[in-house]
Amino acid sequence: MEYAIMTNNLCKNINGKSIISNINLRVKKGEIYGFLGPQNAGKTTISNLLSNLIKPSMGEVYILGENIFNLQYRKLKKVGIMIDKSIFYNNLTVMENLQIHCEYIGDKNIKIINNILEAVNLIDISKTIVKNLEVKEKRRLAIARSLVSMPELVILDEPLKGFSIIEIDNILELFKWINYEYGTTIFITAETLTSLHCLADTIGVIISGTIVEEVSMANIKNTNRISI
Repeated sequence: MEYAIMTNNLCKNINGKSIISNINLRVKKGEIYGFLGPQNAGKTTISNLLSNLIKPSMGEVYILGENIFNLQYRKLKKVGIMIDKSIFYNNLTVMENLQIHCEYIGDKNIKIINNILEAVNLIDISKTIVKNLEVKEKRRLAIARSLVSMPELVILDEPLKGFSIIEIDNILELFKWINYEYGTTIFITAETLTSLHCLADTIGVIISGTIVEEVSMANIKNTNRISI
């Protein structure tokens, strides 16, 4: 079995307090893995650890088969990331932000950029300076940036937060298309199962820093075991 994400006994302590404890994730290549939990359960901490934005107190993280601490550029550019507080070039346009990102990755494809912008409903404001965007527009831009290089793996920390039901449906369709068309593995966090029930292949549930359940979506539908 090939895993896009694998963690072994992953722990994070901050100021002597345990934030997450003994996290053992196995996210198969090509699957959509929904990671659910209430606020302050540890979802963002794990997303940041998987993105190498913070270091673990103990344990190991493997991304696309390589230890995250030794992740080479050729693998790094195959990972798309959306975190809660994304940073942009605020004095550049929406389009320019995506172009710079693609140039860094080494794959500047204007057609794909335009397709992604259209999919996240930003094509009409692609020449707008980022600092003039509304909050939801910046969140759409963060989603677009994570997907525009058609990565092998995408890590999305609560990408659906703050959107309407119609907007969420459109974003989920984009995730489904990326996964189907390119085989992209998607790790996506959310607070409730409702937002992911039509998307995820596997659901993991974290409560107070510990994974309490992990089941296939088919099993959830058949047993209704998860009520988050």
